[in-house]
Amino acid sequence: MAERRARISIDGWLGYIPAIALGMFCLWIVCGSPAHVLAGGLMIDTDYPNAAAAFEIFVRDQWHWPLGESPNFGGVNIFFSDGAPWLALFAKAINGLTGFYIPFHTLVIVNILLFAVMAYRLARCLVAEETIRWLVCALLVFSLIMPVRMIGAQHIALGSYWVVLWAMCCVPVGTASRLWWRRWEFLATTGLAILSHAYLGAMAIAIVGIVLLSERRWVAAALAALWPLLLLYVVGVFHGEHSTTEGAKAYSLDLLAFAESLGWAITPNLYAIDEPTQSDAILYLGTGAWLLLLASLAMGAATLVKQRTWPAWYPRDWFGAAIKGQDPRKRRLLVLLVAALLLVIYAMAFDLRVAGHRLLSLDFPSLTLALYDRFRVTGRFAAPMAFLLIVLAGLAWSSRRACMPKWVWASVACLAIVLQLLDARHAGTKSPPGDWLADAEEQRKAVASVLEGRDWSGRVYKDVGYFELEQQRLIDRLLVDFGARHFEVVHGARLAPQDVERRSGYRDARAGDVVLLNQGAPGPACERQAAIKTFVLCLVE
Repeated sequence: MAERRARISIDGWLGYIPAIALGMFCLWIVCGSPAHVLAGGLMIDTDYPNAAAAFEIFVRDQWHWPLGESPNFGGVNIFFSDGAPWLALFAKAINGLTGFYIPFHTLVIVNILLFAVMAYRLARCLVAEETIRWLVCALLVFSLIMPVRMIGAQHIALGSYWVVLWAMCCVPVGTASRLWWRRWEFLATTGLAILSHAYLGAMAIAIVGIVLLSERRWVAAALAALWPLLLLYVVGVFHGEHSTTEGAKAYSLDLLAFAESLGWAITPNLYAIDEPTQSDAILYLGTGAWLLLLASLAMGAATLVKQRTWPAWYPRDWFGAAIKGQDPRKRRLLVLLVAALLLVIYAMAFDLRVAGHRLLSLDFPSLTLALYDRFRVTGRFAAPMAFLLIVLAGLAWSSRRACMPKWVWASVACLAIVLQLLDARHAGTKSPPGDWLADAEEQRKAVASVLEGRDWSGRVYKDVGYFELEQQRLIDRLLVDFGARHFEVVHGARLAPQDVERRSGYRDARAGDVVLLNQGAPGPACERQAAIKTFVLCLVE
C-alpha cells in the first residue's frame, strides 16, 4: 500500500514537468527568450522600471525595521513600490549571504512558470480525467489575463496570478487530508499572495476564507485573514500614513468584459471602450475558450429542442452531490464559484454596466467606503471568475464527447488550444511597442551622456512636482543602472503630496550628486547635463 501511494505521488509530481514546459513555451511566444527578459528587454516607460529600481535599491541596502522600509528610495516601502515583497526579501537575504543579486526581471519568468504549475494543479483538483485536465490547463496557460497584465500595463507584481490559482486549490475539500501540511498550506498561500500585491492578496484571502468556512474550519478561516495582517505589519505597511484613492466607480466591472479582447486577441473588440479606465483589467477568456463555450451551448440548445430535456453537463444530481460533499471536485467547484461571484459583486462597485453602458448606479454604502478607497480598481477582482469560466469551458466541452465522433471532439478541442495560443502570440507582438522601446533607448543615451565613465556619489535629488514624478520612472531605473543608490524623492503608490513637497529640492546636493529639474527651472552649477523628456539631468559641479 505504501509503495502504491509513493508511486501515485511520483506520478502526480511528474505531471507538473509538462506543465512547466507549457509555461516555458508561453514565455517564449509572449515575452521572448528568458535571456531577453532577464536583460530587461520588456521594460519601457511604465510602472515596471519604477518597481525594478525600487527592488534593486531595497535588495542592495542594509536591513531595516520594519523589514519593508526603503529609506534610500524616497522612503517608499517596497510594498507600495509594487516590488513583490516576498521576492525582494528573499533576494535581499541571498544577496547578503552570498553577494548574488537576483534581478526583478526574474519575476516575469517566475509568474509565467508558476501560473502553468498552478493551472495544472487546479485542473487536477476540479477534473477527474487526465485528457480534460490538460485541455483546461492549456486554456488557462494561454489565456491573456496574466501575460497582458505584465506586457501591457507592465504591472509585473500584479501579474502574479498564480497565487489566485493556488488559493483555489490549497484547502482540502470534502475529506480530511492525511498530510498535516496540506491542512495548513493556506497560510503559505495567503502569506505569499499578500506579499505579492495587495489586490492579489485580497482575492486569495477571500477565496481561501470562503472555502475554509464551507468546510466549517472557523479558526483556520480567522487565521487566513489575521496571518496576512501580521505579515503586513512586519513589512511596515501600517507604519506611517498613506494616502487613499477615490474613483472606484470608473473601474467598475462591465458584465461583458469576459468577452472583450481590448485589442489583445485575434478577435476584434466586442464593444467600444469610451472610458480609458475600463481598459485597465483584461478579463477576456480567450478565443479558444469562447469557441468551446459557444459550441457546448449550441449543442445543449439543440438537445433541448430535439429531446425537450436539459442536457446533462454533469449527472442530474450534480448540485446535490456538490453540496453534500459526495464528490470533492464538484464541491470545490461550487464553493469557488460562490467565492468568485462575491468578488464579481464587489467588482461591479454598485454599478450595472453592460457593453460599455452604465444602466444603473447606486451610492456606496458607508460600510464599504474604506474598501473601495483602498481597492478602487475594482474590475480586477473579476479575474477569479474569468479563470473559473475557462475551466467550465473545458468541462462543458468534455460533456459533449459522447454526442459526436471522437476525432471531431478532439479536433475542436485542439482548435480551441491553437486559438488560445494564437491570442497569446498576438499579444506578444503588440508589446512593448517599437516607438516606446526607441524612446527608452533615447533616455538611456541621455543618462549615459552625463554619467557613463564618471565617478559620482550615487545620490539623486529632484526639484519637481508631485505629478511629474510619474514621468521619471524610467529615468530612475536608468540612474540605478549607472550606480544610483539613494533617491531623496520618487514616484510611489499612495505617496502623499506633502511628503513629496518635503523631500523635493536640491538644498543638500553636493559636488558629484545628481539633480533632476524641470527644463527652464533654476538649478545648481552642472559639470555635465542632458535634457530628458521635459527635464534636465544635472551632475553637480
